[in-house]
Amino acid sequence: MKIQKLRARNFYSFRDLELDLADYSGIVRIVGKNKDAGGSNGSGKSSIFESILFGLFGKTIRRSTEESLVNTGAAKELLVELQLESNGSIYRITRTKRPTSLNFTIDGVNHNKESATETQKSIEELLQIDYKSFMSSVVFGQHSELSFLDSSPEDKRNIIKNCFNLEEFFSKRDSVKELKSAYAAEIKTWTAINDSLKKDRIPLESNIPDKKYKYIELPDLGSILAAEKSINSLEQDSKSHQDELRRLKDKLKKVDESLSLGEFKESKECPVCKAPYVKCQTHEDVWNFKKDKEALLASIQTTSDVIAVLKDKINSLKPKIGSKDWAAYNDKNKLVINAQRHIDRLEEISRQIKENDSKINELTQKLEVMKFWELAFSEKGIVRYIIRNILEYFNLKSNEYVSILTNNQFRVEFSDDLSESIKNNGSEVKYISLSGGEKRKLNLAIMLALQDLSSKVSRTDCDLVFFDEVCDNVDDNGILAIHNLFLSLREQYPTKKLFLITHNNKLSELLNETQEIKVVKEKGISSIV
Repeated sequence: MKIQKLRARNFYSFRDLELDLADYSGIVRIVGKNKDAGGSNGSGKSSIFESILFGLFGKTIRRSTEESLVNTGAAKELLVELQLESNGSIYRITRTKRPTSLNFTIDGVNHNKESATETQKSIEELLQIDYKSFMSSVVFGQHSELSFLDSSPEDKRNIIKNCFNLEEFFSKRDSVKELKSAYAAEIKTWTAINDSLKKDRIPLESNIPDKKYKYIELPDLGSILAAEKSINSLEQDSKSHQDELRRLKDKLKKVDESLSLGEFKESKECPVCKAPYVKCQTHEDVWNFKKDKEALLASIQTTSDVIAVLKDKINSLKPKIGSKDWAAYNDKNKLVINAQRHIDRLEEISRQIKENDSKINELTQKLEVMKFWELAFSEKGIVRYIIRNILEYFNLKSNEYVSILTNNQFRVEFSDDLSESIKNNGSEVKYISLSGGEKRKLNLAIMLALQDLSSKVSRTDCDLVFFDEVCDNVDDNGILAIHNLFLSLREQYPTKKLFLITHNNKLSELLNETQEIKVVKEKGISSIV
């Protein structure tokens, strides 16, 4: 990440501030003169990097209120605008107060989110750096309370995370946590269902029907119904023939009545003409009556035979329907049906429980996998492994700078949990017991080591570093060591800009050939001259 341009308006004591940071390289001294109070303190030197902090993160080291942040002599809005280059793209961040606003573009395209908070999150994600990490690896000075050794264990881990772009692992961990919670919820649901099914199964298992129901012989209902249908049909046919038989008998009766008038034997004469019957030609109806009677008698016999056959068929089918004790039949049938339903329900519950157990086992396996990855993506997993593997380099670089700044007096080692062990001439000492100058030297050394780490692994290694009054509480030998350190850094990182804010005359004299930014404050207004 290269910070190319800075523009500020009404920021602290600056009415207008504009710096083309691309014009600077190597060691750049920021010196000041406060004409209102004398000396250099309060001239506005620190406001330069604080304006960069405000532009990037919307906050300053001094945690100023809006009233003190905005130039007291100005009623207009406060504005800070930064132009950065990162990964081949141009970022522009514009932040204001009175009114408050945040505008973010990439290559001229608006990348504002729905809220300023979301936009800020997007900026930090894209630049791969947050306020604490920036303050620990880019800013070192009198106003910074965020030096590495003064940070909490959690903040130390967060700083290392940002140096190594480890946030990705934690985002994966969050996704894994969501899946783990979802699997656990599903397991709970299916377990509750199974518990309910098992409760339903208990009374069924304790009241299993007597298996004798399987051996109960029931008539073939289909055969019975078929036999009944056949009997009904045959009875209908029989009734029709009986009706026909009655009709024939009635007709025969009438024929007999007609014949009774002319009944005679063959030897007798016709009752009408006294001629022999066989020779009588005029009374054919008598003859016809006789023929009708014979035909009727034949039909009656045939119909009677048919009726007899039908009765035989009906009688042969009646045994098939038995006594037709349908009540008994239904009782037996209900027993069989209910028993089978009981068994079927028991079997269905057992099947469901088995299927649900299979689902629970599958989800449990997935849950165990998620637990593994949750641990893997936690600070005790891959992150710790990575940190453990870079600690050797981190300790090496830290002590390289510690050795320069303390003339081999001190040594610091960090363990896996990033707790420090400090030795003074081989003896263990506590950080809290060190003097202010000793603390500053150690923190400066560690900040430079973090810079080295960022340079090696970070996609957004910042191209500038601010050193704010690093000589406070440092003796002459320490100042000489700091001077030598800066010369070494300039050679080691020729593309970095090392901005040094100092009012230490000796250090300024030692670095008098370096570039300089001069800040002058007069009548409450700071300007670059």
